[in-house]
Amino acid sequence: VEQVLALARSRRALEFPRQLRAIRFDGGLVDEQRRHYTVVRGWLEKNRTAGYLRDITRRIGGATTRTLTRDLAPVGWHPRYLLRYFAQGMWAPFGRARIDYIPWRAATRLVTKIPHGTIIHVVSAPHPRSPYLVTHVGIAIRHPRWGTVFRHASQSPRRRQVEDRPMGPYLWYVSRTPSGPEMRTGIGIHLSEPLGPTP
Repeated sequence: VEQVLALARSRRALEFPRQLRAIRFDGGLVDEQRRHYTVVRGWLEKNRTAGYLRDITRRIGGATTRTLTRDLAPVGWHPRYLLRYFAQGMWAPFGRARIDYIPWRAATRLVTKIPHGTIIHVVSAPHPRSPYLVTHVGIAIRHPRWGTVFRHASQSPRRRQVEDRPMGPYLWYVSRTPSGPEMRTGIGIHLSEPLGPTP
């Protein structure tokens, strides 16, 4: 997703590395401490502030939209998350993470309203051992035969490739299939519209 977004924002090939750095790192400076560690308080928040994305979740979800919040306090987190968190020092994401999402049942009825090119984040129920509210990401693509599909890099051990999955069946799948070290299932989707580069 980062590479596609950076390509879309690049008028020339030489602009691509700079655009990618700006999307991936705070201030565009390549430093592991500045990497957007969490999606909600990092990647989404920083790229919206930079003018690269617009949240369209409520525009599409309307009254079905819900909000999930989580305080990013590392007490009780799994050691793999604690190590990364404290290694970031002053750049670690603190405070309250907040994300709007469309519950998966409602989202299956709204797939035709999701614009082509929308970035989709799969939102999962919070887990006390993890700082993450988002467990997967992809892009909504209009397919001539399948309608709206979810284009993503599959995490399945048997596939491990970029693939297109029909959106409705995919939402049903993630709502029932545990994934990640905490074995969580998706509860809905968050939608972001990519914005073009400023002149």
